[in-house]
This record gives sequence, C-alpha cells and structure tokens, in this order.
Amino acid sequence: MNTSFQEQDAMNSHRSFKLVILACWILLCTVCTTWAQSKLQEKLTLNYQETSLEEVLTGISNATGVSFSYSSNKIPLEEKVNAEFNQQSLERILSEVFKDLPVDFQVQGNRIILRRTNLYQTVRGRVLDVESIAPVFGATVIVAGTDPLLGASTDDQGYFRIEKVPVGRHHIRVQSVGYQVKDLPNVLVSTGKETVLEVAIKESVTQMKELVVKAVGVGAEPINELATVSARSFTEEETRRYAASIGDPARLVTAYAGVVQGDDGSNEIIIRGNSPRGLLWKLEGVEIPSPNHFSSEGAATGGISMFSTQVIARSDFFTGAFPAEYGNALSGVFDIRLRKGNNERREYTLQAGLLGLDVAAEGPFKKGGKSSFLFNYRYSTLALLDGLGFQLQEENESNVFQDVSFKLHLPTAKAGTFSLFGLGGLSTFEENEANTFSDLESYNMGVVGLSHEYLFKNNTYLKSVVSWSGTQLRDDFNNIEVSPDIDRNDSEFKKSYFRVATTLSKKFNAQHLLEVGAIYSALSYDFQETSLSTLRENPLQQLDLFQDQGNSGSFQVFGAYKFHLNDKLSLVGGMHVLHFNFNSETSLEPRAGLNWQFKENQSLSAGFGVHSRIESLEYYLGRFIDPDGTSVQFNNDLLVTKARHYVMGYSRQLADDWFLKLETYYQDLYDVPVIDHTLGLDIPTYPAYSAILFSDGYTSLPLVNKGTATNYGVELTLEKSFSNNYFLLITGALYEAKYKGSDGVQRDSRLNGRFNNNILVGKEFKVGNNGRNNTIGVNFRSSWAGNQRYTPVDLPASIEAGVPLYRLEDVYTAKYPNYFRLDFQLSYRKNKPRITSEWRLDIQNVTNRQNILEDFYSVSQQREIFEDQLGLIPVLSYRIQF
Repeated sequence: MNTSFQEQDAMNSHRSFKLVILACWILLCTVCTTWAQSKLQEKLTLNYQETSLEEVLTGISNATGVSFSYSSNKIPLEEKVNAEFNQQSLERILSEVFKDLPVDFQVQGNRIILRRTNLYQTVRGRVLDVESIAPVFGATVIVAGTDPLLGASTDDQGYFRIEKVPVGRHHIRVQSVGYQVKDLPNVLVSTGKETVLEVAIKESVTQMKELVVKAVGVGAEPINELATVSARSFTEEETRRYAASIGDPARLVTAYAGVVQGDDGSNEIIIRGNSPRGLLWKLEGVEIPSPNHFSSEGAATGGISMFSTQVIARSDFFTGAFPAEYGNALSGVFDIRLRKGNNERREYTLQAGLLGLDVAAEGPFKKGGKSSFLFNYRYSTLALLDGLGFQLQEENESNVFQDVSFKLHLPTAKAGTFSLFGLGGLSTFEENEANTFSDLESYNMGVVGLSHEYLFKNNTYLKSVVSWSGTQLRDDFNNIEVSPDIDRNDSEFKKSYFRVATTLSKKFNAQHLLEVGAIYSALSYDFQETSLSTLRENPLQQLDLFQDQGNSGSFQVFGAYKFHLNDKLSLVGGMHVLHFNFNSETSLEPRAGLNWQFKENQSLSAGFGVHSRIESLEYYLGRFIDPDGTSVQFNNDLLVTKARHYVMGYSRQLADDWFLKLETYYQDLYDVPVIDHTLGLDIPTYPAYSAILFSDGYTSLPLVNKGTATNYGVELTLEKSFSNNYFLLITGALYEAKYKGSDGVQRDSRLNGRFNNNILVGKEFKVGNNGRNNTIGVNFRSSWAGNQRYTPVDLPASIEAGVPLYRLEDVYTAKYPNYFRLDFQLSYRKNKPRITSEWRLDIQNVTNRQNILEDFYSVSQQREIFEDQLGLIPVLSYRIQF
C-alpha cells in the first residue's frame, strides 16, 4: 500500500511539474508576444533611400531589439526600398516597406516572421454605359476564378478598385442591375504596371435583375456600338503577342479573315481584294494621314507603324459596311485610340531591340489629381539587323526612323474632359550605288489635336476634336550612270490639314440611340516636282511636272439611329454625306445594319453601306506633257470613287471561350477612274488601266469615272480566347476581285489572290519558384494565300525593242506562286516586385521560303527576273516596365 501511495504522489508531482512548465511557457510566449506587439506600436524615425531590404531590416532590429526570422532564399533581400518615416509605428513602417514586395509579416513570440507571398497588382478602372458614356454606379466587377473571390463595386462616378490581384491572365466580369453582363477574357496583370480598364456595358431593354445576356463573341466585339458587321477590336497586348506582328496594328490584322499582307517589307494590307489606298486612319476620333514610316504619296500604309504599343488602347478595325460616322474610306477603317496615362502613380517602360529603342513615361501631374500624361519616343535603324547578316535592306541602303506620341488627359469638375494628343514621325531612305545612281526619300508626318468631351445630365454626350496634321514627302533621284549627261528627278509634296469634328449622341432610353455629327477638313498643299534630263531632246529636257500651291477641303455630315426592339434584336439606320470642295461633288451614302441574337449562343447580322474615297490630290493636279513640251491638267473634275457594300454574317458561341463566325460579302465599285480615250491622244497601251489596281502613286493621263469592279467572298473565323494558358485563331477566306477598264473587258484584279488562311496558336507556361510568377510564351503563325497577279513580259518583242514590252492581251492572267510563311515567337516574362521584364524573339519566315514579290524585265540580261520577298528575319527585343 505504501508503495502505491508513493508512486501516486510521484505521478501527481510529475503532472504538476509539467503544468507549471506549460504555464511558464504560455506566460513566456504571452509576455514575448505582448512585448513584440508593443514593439509594433513603438514610434520610429527612419530615413533610408534606395537601400537594400536586408540593410533596412538590420537597422530596424538594432533600433528596436526586434528580431526577424526568414528564409534568405525566399525573401528578396537585395531589393532596393525607400523608408522615410518620422515618428511612425513599426507596424506602419513594415506595412509600407512590404507594400510592393511579395512579403508578409506575422508576430510569433519575440520574433517577427517574414513569409514569401505571391506577387500582386492593382486592377482598377471605370464602368460606363456604352451608349450614353455615363458612369454606372453600383456595378460589380469580379476577378473570376480567384479564391477567395476578388471584386469591387463602382462608386457614383463609375470607378472601381481591386487590390492584390495575383499576376497572370484573368477573366474579368462586370455586371449591374438592368445591364447585360460584360466579360473581359485574357486581362494581363503584371507587377510593372497597374492594370487600368475602361469597360462599357449595355443597358438591357427589359429592366430586370442582372441579366446573363451576353454578346456572341470572345471579347473582340467592336467598341463602336453602331457596328453590326465586319468589325472587331484589338488590344496592344495582341499586337505584341501575335507572331510576326512586331507591335504593328496593320501587321496584326493580316491574321484576320479577308485581310492579306501585300509585301513582307511593309505593312501594306489588302482588304477583301481592295487597293490598300482605300484605307482610312482615325486617331482619337479625327482623320489623319498615313501614320506609317516610309510611306509614299497616295499610300495609306508604309514600312512600319508610327504607333508604339506603349500608347495604344483597345481600338477598332473595320473591313466593310462601316457605320455612318466613317467617310472617305473604301476598303477598311482603323479607329485608333490612345490610352490615358496612369493618374495615380508614375510608371515607365524601356524597350531595346534590333529594331531600335523605345522609351515611355506616364503618371499624374500631381498627387491626388485626376489628370495624367503619357509620352513615348522611339528611334530605330535597320542597320543593326544588317550587321548581324540578315538582309532587311540592300547593300548601300540606309533606313532610319523615329517617332513620338503623347496624350495629356485633363478632366475638370464642371467643364468636361479635355485631352491634348499628338503623333509624329520622321523616316528616311537613302540608297547610293557607286557610278550608277543615288536616291534619297523621306516621309515626315505629324498631328496634334485637342479633344473635349462633355456629358450632359440627360444622357446626352458631346465630343469635339480640333486637329492640325501635315505631311512632307521628298524624293530626289539622280541617274549618275549617264554622266556627263544629266538625268535627275526632284520632288517635294507638302500637305497640311486643319480639321474640326464633333459628334453628339443622345440616348433616349434603353431602346433608342441617336448620333449626329459633322467633320470639316481644310487642306493646304504645295507640290513641286522637276525632271531634268539632257538625254531628251528640247523642249522636253526640263519639265515642271508639278508647280502647284493652293487650298481645298471637304465637309462631311452624318447621322445614325439605333433601335433595340428587345435584348435580342437591334436595327441601325444612317446617312453619311461627303462634299469635296475641289470638284464641288457631293456624295450621298446611306448605311444600314441589323443584329439578331435568335438563340442564346447564336446570332445573325447584316449590313449595307455606300462608301466613297477621295483620290490622292496628285490625280487631280497631274500635268500631262505634250510632245511640244506644253502641259495640261485633264483631271480637275475627277469624281470620287464609290462602292456599295453588302454583308451578311452568322456567329455562334461554341463554348465560353470558343467562337465561330461566318461572313459573306459583295462589293460593287463604280465611278472608278480609268483612261479617257475620247480625247484622241495616242495612248493605246492603257485600256486595262484602273486606279483601284495600285497601292500608291498617281497618273497624269486623262481619266474618266467609267470604271467598275466587284469583290465578293466568304470568310471564316474560329477563335479560342486565351484561357487555360493557350489561345487559337484560325481564319480563312475564299474571294474574287474583278474589274473593268476603259475597254469594258472584265479581268482579274492584280490583287485577286482568291484565297487566304491563317493559323495562330500560342501557349504560356508558368515557371519559376515562389509562386511561379514568371511565364514562357511560345507562339506560331502560318500563312497561306494566293499571291498577286501580273502581266507577262513579251520576251521576243522586248529583246528586239531593247525595252520591256508586255503581252497586253494577257493582262493579269499570270499569278505568282502561292504565298506561304511560318512565323515563330518565343517570350519570357519575369515579374519582380514593382518590375516586369520581358525578352521576346520574333522569327519571321522560319523556313526562309522565297516568296515572289514582283517581276521586271532586265534589258542587260534580256530576261524576266522575279524578285523575292524577305527571307528569315529575327527580331529580338527586351522590355522592362516599372
């Protein structure tokens, strides 16, 4: 018995000892935690500038006695931070220091534990009514797929803010009572820049709860609410992600159905068999000259775009039956918008590569204000690629260009919002062949504009733009080979435009929208061109081809009305009127459109429009030189070229991220300039001439508006938006492009390739430790298309005559071999706190296929020569955002 009692006492004593130890441990932890918590409230004064995080933590530990516990291979100790605080709590100091770092802290005992977290960024922006442009209050914006679900509601000005969104691609959904749901797939969030969105949502005709009525599409619906057919929007991110786009909107859209690239060395685009000259460019709502480097007189495209990807916002591209607001366009429309600079913090982008250097800056004018600035400058030379052995330009050639763009966003409390914007570019091409010839060409373009937007209280929106734009094109050619004779041609063409455009939109209710507007364009011009050749007999040795100065212009008015019968069916009707001052011609152009979502995932659309395009002014002023040396201008009364567009479409949402679209079209062109044979001039070799066959330039031959043309075809688009880390885009078209010259014979157009298709596919892989915040991207593009047509050389006749002669009975009957190209892109994007960097390698024409560009007759070799397009071209670039 005594032994049992003794054992029991021992056991009780042991338990009591454990309890005492446990109580002491709890008391010690509590004391330590309380001590550490009290230390968090201790006031400190610190001043560290661009100091490593490790040094800052050491300084805090020495000042407070607090110890930090962390894994040195996970915490970015080398990151530079700023810590300037005057009598602030340690808790506040740590929160501010770690605000932009993937680090969180927690008190445990007498230590502060630091843990690595995922990288985050802020997603913010504004939600507007798509028709009235009024802010939408109380809309819910969520980041789909996040756990816990991230989201926010808009305030009374439509603004929202979502903090700590993980980096990567996200699906954003916007919904509000009485509005249709708006989905934004593939929103890229990175650490280097805040993601700022402007989302327009459509009010429902049936005022109910939040409606899950969505447009049939995958996020590429046009911004313009009055577009029903042949339109889609694109983003700056797509211009970089699509292989071979190299940040150029015109190269990007060649991946779309019905759009063909005309030349590997340029961004020339052929839309539905039309001449590239029929393309209209608009910037911030106003027409601008060709915004492309190395452009030429009368051209709408050039070598490469003046727009940098750093400044472009989501913009629209149209390929037919345009809404009523667009005039002076035959084939397509680029409606480019510049994004607003970040109005909360300064952000910078630097990009360097084989095509040059690109620098961008943006931010608020003052802290806490709503105004912002955005600025970009780019300088480039193609000599870098040549130095690596890749022939992008011929030996003895030099190509240099630079451009600048900016936007100042200036909202006011009561007077609306003002924006000052600009774009300018300088480009020079020079070629010197020893003892043969020298050629100097330059194209300079600039535009500056001031826009004003005002929202009235009754759902009425007014936007006005005043702009000045100008171009200067020089071409000095000297044929040295004929020395001591002289043979040279010098030209300089200057144009300046002053434009005023205003648009008034009135939303009466969810069913009725009215839009009216006017555009006034005043043109001043100065054309000088002289040809001097002692090889010609007098009086033809010195010819003044142009000596013209003067003024002209145009005036356009338009109106459109949209009627929503219900949430499924909408009708659009409108009229555009173009008056050209030079020949006093007025063109009346009705427009109409329909969209019927007859099932939840299917819709039918239709569109019609009459469209016109003013020819390049050189057509009207060109001087025909008679054999006696006198000159005459035949074409002062030339009319504008016109076309009727008919389009029908079918769209189907195959799944949330899969989309199918079919469109068929017919275009009837008339009043096309062709040769006028009624004047009795000796020009028998031009019965097949038509102005729609050429991409640039002009003719001084007498013209008459009696030509016609027809384009018709069917287009297919199958698209998977970027989800599950990959995207796919398949486009194809079958088409015909025919025309009639002055002889009335129907022929294939030079641009009638008859088919084209593209396959684009891309995949991203998340890599790296600590949350896999980095991404490797792999993208491919294949292009297969019917090539352009040409007129064969009459070889025996050319050899006998010693000059090139062509088989005029076979105009455009021959066709270059079909065009094929495979492009590849590899990218590596790395996210670090406050910094995103990206390496990108674009390899164009991976297989080095020799596609034919053009042919010509060589007098010296007495044979027809076919010139190839560009071979394999690598474009390497590095970009950093911070």
